[in-house]
Amino acid sequence: MKKTGRAALSAILCAALMSGFSAAAEAKSVYNMKAPEKKSDSFVLTWDAQEGADAYRIYKYDTVAGKYVVYKTVVNEQCTFSSLEPETAYKVKVRSLYKENGKYKKLSESGAVTVKTKKEANWVNVNSPEKNDPSYNDGGALSADEKEKLKREYNTASSERKRLESSIASLETKIKSTQSQIDKKNGSSDPKLAEELFKLRQQLEQYKEEYDTAKRNLSTAAALENSLKTKLRINGVYVT
Repeated sequence: MKKTGRAALSAILCAALMSGFSAAAEAKSVYNMKAPEKKSDSFVLTWDAQEGADAYRIYKYDTVAGKYVVYKTVVNEQCTFSSLEPETAYKVKVRSLYKENGKYKKLSESGAVTVKTKKEANWVNVNSPEKNDPSYNDGGALSADEKEKLKREYNTASSERKRLESSIASLETKIKSTQSQIDKKNGSSDPKLAEELFKLRQQLEQYKEEYDTAKRNLSTAAALENSLKTKLRINGVYVT
């Protein structure tokens, strides 16, 4: 009975130790893997640092080989997967390594996680979604901050275009008015009118120069505005 009792006690202690070891191993394998940055052709995988790890070996499942293959070995807690296919699910896992006698050895390993790449930019016409049109796509590659910056640039270009249009309209009125005054005073022999005509003609030339410059600037501003508007539409942002 004593031997049986000792054997039973030994078995219980052994089981408890094994249970503790399993729990410790399981705790080490909690990697908390995430993919905070995903695109149509790439994604970034991150995980929690593992105690005692000197490096991490990343594995990606190879559907052709039917097994996990080494993708990369890194020393930080992140890895970028690139040259991927859009809207495709990839299975990956991480093995933590420690260094002994100049060689890496397995410390623990994560479970596999599946990460799906984003949909590729879908080009569609704003008015006819069923047709492809490079003037718009649903989604785009710009970040929210980049889109806001682009919108500010567009608003500035749009304001400049409107200012130039207003200036041109005002100059057109001034040119017509000045030309009308010149026409009325032409042919007069009055010295005072002759001096006034000279000043009016100078003023008219100045208005015409300003008008030509404004027209050129308007062309540039309108082209910039349209270019920025197209970029915004490409990235799913509507502006008027």
